[in-house]
Amino acid sequence: MKTIKRMMDHLYWADGRILDALEESETKNKGLLKLVRHVAVAERVWLSRL
Repeated sequence: MKTIKRMMDHLYWADGRILDALEESETKNKGLLKLVRHVAVAERVWLSRL
């Protein structure tokens, strides 16, 4: 269980870094935003399976 907690902590940290970088860049790159959305949805699916 300790390993899963560490993995979740890292996941939330990494997601936060990605979102912060996107906000700072104020990107309008639709391909990049679509990719980030895909990753977030995929994470949600996997987390629901846990």
